[in-house]
Amino acid sequence: MKLESVLCPRQWTIWLLFVSHACAFYIPGYSVTRYNDDEPIPLLVNKIFSDHTQLQYAYFDLPFVCPPSGKSHGGSPFGSGKSVSLNLGEILRGDRIMTSDFELHMGRNVECQKLCTVEVGRKDVKWGRQLIREGYVAEWIADNLPGATSFVTVDRSRKYYATGFKIGDLDFSPGTGKPRYFINNHFNIVIRWRSPPEGGKVVVGFEIYPKSIKASDYEEDGCPKQVHGQHEGLELYIPPNLSRLKEMYPESSYLPKEDDEIDDGAKLKIPYSYSVYFKEEPGIEWSNRWDLYFSNQGESSMTHWLAVLNSLIISGVLGVAVYVIWGRTVQGDIKGRGDGAMEDGKIKIRSKSTEKKGEGLLDQGMDVERDADGSSDDEALEDVSGWKLLHGDVFRVPEYSGLLAPLVGSGMQLFFMISGLLILSCLGVLNPSFRGGFVSVGMGLFVFAGLFSGYFSGRLYKTFGGVHWRKNTLITALFFPGLIFCLIFILNLFVWAQASSTAIPFGTLVGMLALWLLIQVPLVYLGSWYGFVRAKPWEHPTKTNSIARQIPPQPWYLHSIQGAALTGLPPFAVLFIELLFVFKNLWQDKSGYYYVFGFLSAVSTIVIITVSEVTIIATHSQLCAENYHWWWQSFLTGGSSAFWVFAYCIWYYFFHLHITGFVSSLLFFSYSFLACAVYGLLTGTVGFLTAYAFIRRIYSDCDDNDTTMAAKKPNILYIMADQMAAPLLAFHDKKSPIKTPNLDRLAREGVVFDSAYCNSPLCAPSRFVMVTGQLPSKIGAYDNASDLPADIPTYAHYLRREGYHTALAGKMHFCGPDQLHGYEQRLTSDIYPGDYGWSVNWDEPDIRPDWYHNMSSVMEAGPVVRTNQLDYDEEVIYKSTQYLYDHVRHRTDQPFCLTVSMTHPHDPYAMTKEFWDMYEDVDIPLPKTPAIPQDQQDPHSQRVLKCIDLWGKEIPEERIKAARRAYYAACTYVDTNVGKLLKVLENCGLRDNTIVVFTGDHGDMLGERGLWYKMVWYENSARVPMIVHAPNRFAPKRVLENVSTMDLLPTFAAMAGAPLVKELPLDGVSLMPYLTGEEGVKTDTVLGEYMAEGTQSPTVMIRRGRWKFVYSLIDPPMLYDLENDPEERVYSATYPG
Repeated sequence: MKLESVLCPRQWTIWLLFVSHACAFYIPGYSVTRYNDDEPIPLLVNKIFSDHTQLQYAYFDLPFVCPPSGKSHGGSPFGSGKSVSLNLGEILRGDRIMTSDFELHMGRNVECQKLCTVEVGRKDVKWGRQLIREGYVAEWIADNLPGATSFVTVDRSRKYYATGFKIGDLDFSPGTGKPRYFINNHFNIVIRWRSPPEGGKVVVGFEIYPKSIKASDYEEDGCPKQVHGQHEGLELYIPPNLSRLKEMYPESSYLPKEDDEIDDGAKLKIPYSYSVYFKEEPGIEWSNRWDLYFSNQGESSMTHWLAVLNSLIISGVLGVAVYVIWGRTVQGDIKGRGDGAMEDGKIKIRSKSTEKKGEGLLDQGMDVERDADGSSDDEALEDVSGWKLLHGDVFRVPEYSGLLAPLVGSGMQLFFMISGLLILSCLGVLNPSFRGGFVSVGMGLFVFAGLFSGYFSGRLYKTFGGVHWRKNTLITALFFPGLIFCLIFILNLFVWAQASSTAIPFGTLVGMLALWLLIQVPLVYLGSWYGFVRAKPWEHPTKTNSIARQIPPQPWYLHSIQGAALTGLPPFAVLFIELLFVFKNLWQDKSGYYYVFGFLSAVSTIVIITVSEVTIIATHSQLCAENYHWWWQSFLTGGSSAFWVFAYCIWYYFFHLHITGFVSSLLFFSYSFLACAVYGLLTGTVGFLTAYAFIRRIYSDCDDNDTTMAAKKPNILYIMADQMAAPLLAFHDKKSPIKTPNLDRLAREGVVFDSAYCNSPLCAPSRFVMVTGQLPSKIGAYDNASDLPADIPTYAHYLRREGYHTALAGKMHFCGPDQLHGYEQRLTSDIYPGDYGWSVNWDEPDIRPDWYHNMSSVMEAGPVVRTNQLDYDEEVIYKSTQYLYDHVRHRTDQPFCLTVSMTHPHDPYAMTKEFWDMYEDVDIPLPKTPAIPQDQQDPHSQRVLKCIDLWGKEIPEERIKAARRAYYAACTYVDTNVGKLLKVLENCGLRDNTIVVFTGDHGDMLGERGLWYKMVWYENSARVPMIVHAPNRFAPKRVLENVSTMDLLPTFAAMAGAPLVKELPLDGVSLMPYLTGEEGVKTDTVLGEYMAEGTQSPTVMIRRGRWKFVYSLIDPPMLYDLENDPEERVYSATYPG
C-alpha cells in the first residue's frame, strides 16, 4: 500500500466533481409510454403512510374508501382490485399496488365522476379519525408516477412536489375547541402532458388535490353541486344514540360518552367523486419529469457541497497525521532499532554521545542509562520503545478469531453490495421509476457477494491457523444474515398484529429464506473453499513468540470504550450532514425518493478514507503503547462511528420526529439499530483491513532476516553442571548407564568437544578462569576462598558492550562484595556464603582442614526427601525459566546471555527417590580403574586422600555402588532440568536464535584409582562435558582436539560479534574455528593450574595432542599417553623422543 495512492488530491477532486453531478441523473427512455387521445391511463392505488408512524396500510384495506368493484376499465383485462406484480424491494418497502375504478383517458377532461358511496360504522370512523390525526397520506400511481401535491417555494420562484395527498384534515371547533376530522372524498386529478417529437402524448406530471365535501352537498348523480365552489367538509362523526343510552341508564342524570367500539348499527355515508383535468406542459421533458420530486433536495445542494468540503478538510487533516506516521515508521523508526537495552522490564537508553571505540570495557557498566520514564532524550527513547518491541507479538492470533474472520467476511460482503448500489445509482440504473429497485438489487448483490464473504473469511481463517474451514463457512454464511433475518421476523410479528402493509408476507419471507439458504450459502461455501483451500494464507513478515509479552498500563484514551468514542467522531463528523438528508427522506417524507446519490457517494468515499486514516492513527498509537491486541481494536475503531450514528438516531427521534405508538417506535429503533450494525460491520471491516495492511507494511522491514537488528544477535544460554565427569556420560561412552536423553539430543544435534578440560579441578578457580579467560595464577584464583578482583573483565562485560542483557542464576563461588562481576542481573544468591575461611594452609598440605570434605558423602549415599542443594537448584531453574518468559514479555528486542549454574551432581551423593528409582534395575558398574594401594599412589594423590579423610581407610563395595548410583541419579536430575530449559526456549520461540552451551566446572573421580571428588588432574576430575548446540548455525560434529573452559570467553565474544580488547590479557582462544570450520587458531593445547588443598607448590597440567603432562616442584613429573593409555594406568617422567 503506497501512501501516494491514498493521498492524491487531484484524483479525488476529479472523482468528487464527477459523482456530485450525478445527483439527479437516471436512465430514461426504456419505459416511455406514449398515449393517443382518449387512450386509457390506468390509475393504481398503493398505500397510505405517515411521518408520525412507521406503519403503512394498503389503500384498499381502509374501510372508509371505495372498495374495488372488480370491473375492468379502459379495455384492461384485469378488473379493479387486482394486485400488480411487485418486486422484492416493493414488497419490503410496504407497497401494495392494485388496479382501481378511476377512469382516466388521455386528453379527456372529466368535470365530475361519481366513484361510490361508502357506509361506515363507529369502529371504522374511529380508525379513520386516528389515521387523520396521525397525518396519513395516500399514494396513487399513474404512468409510474406517484400522485403528488404541488407546492411553491417561499419566494414563489419554483414549484415542487410532495408525494401523496392527505386522506383528511384535522380542525378544531371554534365553539368548543374540540378536534374535528374531515375526510377527503373528492379528488381533483391533474395529468400534465406534452407532445414529444416522436408523436403521441407522454405524461410529465401527476397531481392530486383532494377536497372534503359534505354529503348533503352531493346531487343524486353522485357529484357535488359545485365542484369548484366552497363546501363544508364531511366530518367523520356519528352522533351518539341518546335514546339507547337513556334506555341503558334510565335513572342517571349523566349520560356517559358514546363508546365508539359498540356497533349499534349507526352508519355514516361517505360519497366519493373525482374530477380529471389534462394540462399541457411543453416546458417539461419526459426525462426530467422526476425533477419536481427532487426540487426540495436540489435546494440544499449548497449544503451538500459544504458537507463535502467539511469532510475533505477533516480527512485532509487526518491524512497529514497519517503521512507523518508513515514517514516515521517506514522510513525512520526501523533505523533506530536495537540501540538500547532493557532491565527488569524497563527500557534503558545508551547515551548517543558514547562511542564504543572510546569507552573502556569495564566502563559500559557505567553507561549513561535512564529509565524510560525519566527526562531522557525523547528521540533516543523512541528508538527502542513502542511498536518496534512488538514484532514477536503483533501477529499473535487474537482471541475469538473464529468470530472475527466471519465478521470480516460479512463486512466485505456488505462493502461490495453497497459499492455496487452506489455505482449503479450514480450511473442511473437505479432510478425512481425503478420502484423498489434499490432494495431488490441490493438484496441480489448481497446474495451474490457471498462469494467475496466466503473468500475473505476463509483466507483470514486460514491465516489464523484454523483447520475447520467448513465450520467457519457455516458461521460466515449463517451468523450475520441469520441475525438480520431473525430481527426482521420478530419485528414482522408486531407489524402483522397491526394488519399493516409494512408486514412482509409469509411467502416473501419463505422466498428470502430460499435466497439465503439455497443461493447465498452455496456461494459463501464456494468462496470459502477457494480462500481456504486454493489461496495461500496472508504471510506475516515476523515470527510470533510462543509466550505473550505483558502489556503495560494503557493511557485512558486507548481503552476500548474511550477509544471508540474518540475514534468514532471524525467519520461521524464527515457523515452527519448527509445523514440529515437521508433521515429526512426515510423517516419524514416517507417517499423513499432520496436521489442525491452523487453527494452520498462522495461522502461515503470520504468516510471510508477517514475510517482508514483514523484506524491507522489509533493502531499506531496502540502499538506505541506496546499493546499488540490490535485485531479486535482496529475492527472496533473502524466501526466506532456506528455508535455515534445510533446516538444521532436517538436524538433525531426525540427532536425531529413525532412518532406515536409502541410498534412504530420499536420499528424505528430496531431498523436504526440494524442499519447502524450494517454500517458498523462495513466500516469495522475497512478499519481492520486497513490496520492489517498498515501493520504488515511497517513490520515488513522487521523481518527475521534483518541482521541489523540487535534482537537478531544470537541469544546465549550457558548451562553449567557442578562436578560432572565427562568420561562417565553416555554421549562420551556408549556403555554408560547414565540416563541423559536431553544431553544426548544436544550432542546429536550440536558440536561435541570430546577432549574438553577445566583449567583448575576445583570449583571457584575453575569458574573464575571460565568467566575471565585467564589462567588461575594471573587472576589470583588459588582456592575456594579467593576473591575475584572486580577490575578483571568477564565475558559478561564483553556481551553487555554488544547490547546483551546478561544474567546469572546459580552458583559461581564469588567471594567479596562484588557478586555480579559484569552480570546485569543475579537471579539467585550463591549457594555458599562468601567465606574467606576456606583458605588453604600450604605449609601443612597433608593435614585435613576440619571444614573440608570427608567420606560421609560416600558412606551415607542414597535416596533422600530433600537437601539444600535440591532446594537451590529448583530455585535456579525456576528463576531461569521465569527469566526466559520475562525476556519474551519485556526484552524481545535485546539479546540475552543467561548463565544457569546448578550444584548437581556435586556431592553429597544424595537424590530424591524419583531419580534414585530410575536405576533400580541397573547394574551399577564399579570404577574402571580399581583402587590403587594408597602407599603406591603418587604424592599429590596421597595428600588428597588425607585431605578427604580417606587415608588408611577402605570403602565397602556396596557404598561405592550406592554413591555412584546417587551420582548417576543426580546426572539424570541435571539432564531433566536441562530439558525444562530447552522446552521453555521452544515454547517461547527462542530456540532457533539461541546458542545453548553446556559444560561443567570440573569432574569427579567417583572411586576411580581409589580417589573421590576432584583436586587431581586425572581424566575423571579434569575432563568436562562441552556441547555447543545451534543446529541452524553450526553443523553437528565431534571435535577431538584439546580445548578448555578458558576458551569460552573469546568464544562468547565471537558469537556476539564483540571485538576483543587487545590491551587486556587473555589466555583462552576462540573455539569458533572448530564450530564453523573456518580457518583460525587451533592450539590443541590446554594449560591447567591447581594450587588448593593438598598442594605445597602449584601443580601444572599441560594437555597437547595425545599427551598429558603433570608437573610440580615438589612431586615427580607424570606424562601420560592417553591414546594408548586412556585410563592413565602408566606414566613416565620422560617424553618419548
